[in-house]
Amino acid sequence: MVFSSLFFLYAFLPLCIIATRLARTVKIQNIILLAFSLFFYAWGEPVWVFLMIVTVFGVWLIGLAMERSKSKAAAKAWLSLAVVLCLSSLLVFKYSGFIFETINNILGTSFPEPSFSLPIGISFYTFQTLTYIIDVYRGEAQVQKKFYNLM
Repeated sequence: MVFSSLFFLYAFLPLCIIATRLARTVKIQNIILLAFSLFFYAWGEPVWVFLMIVTVFGVWLIGLAMERSKSKAAAKAWLSLAVVLCLSSLLVFKYSGFIFETINNILGTSFPEPSFSLPIGISFYTFQTLTYIIDVYRGEAQVQKKFYNLM
């Protein structure tokens, strides 16, 4: 869905605004905005919503585990796991073609290069989740107790 499409301007956006305004609490407004955001994201390629949710859910769980850590070393291990989780998905989806092409050129092989569409906004939500978990590790941000608040 494109921001300038007629469907977005005359159906999606007004419904989102009306639903949000009818909500009685900020919590319900946030849940409505999350639902509309996920629907909007899924409009482009529904399968990538799952990847985004899994990434954010993993970082959320790691944040909770980091908060319960008894030592700085354990918290650092959780941080390392979060960095690997986030950057591995970015590496696979954004740079796997480049990596396979480079390997093929250097080694003279002909490994097939993966061909899949790039998830919309993968760099954005990857670096947002990294920023969150690094800030939690440094004590600059509170751990989100509710998953939907992090989404």
